[in-house]
Amino acid sequence: MPVFEERLLEIGQWLSINGECIYNSVPWLYQNDTMNSNVWYTSVGNDTSGSSLVCAMLLDWPNNGSLLLGALLSHHVISVEMLGLSGVSLKFSSTSDGLLITLPAIPPSSDLKWAWTLKMVLQ
Repeated sequence: MPVFEERLLEIGQWLSINGECIYNSVPWLYQNDTMNSNVWYTSVGNDTSGSSLVCAMLLDWPNNGSLLLGALLSHHVISVEMLGLSGVSLKFSSTSDGLLITLPAIPPSSDLKWAWTLKMVLQ
């Protein structure tokens, strides 16, 4: 298989999991995180209760299993989930530096690869 065909198939596979934070999204208040330059944001509007839906895309997986997002310092986060792990709410807490998220252990055989997307509900 030619490399360009392989790459297009990989992009399609990634979009099948993470596309809801790409298609019909708009820029959020921040383009990328204030503390982590490998995290990029989009907004996908509001849910039925009027809360904002914000997505954070991680280009590098943190070695320590946690992620600190400085751009969310002044926002009230209601929930955090990782696209591709349906029904799994991630643990998070607010710190003086931002939002600290505990990331799940992802097996190497998982379809979650290349970049990982967190969907957050903000009030």
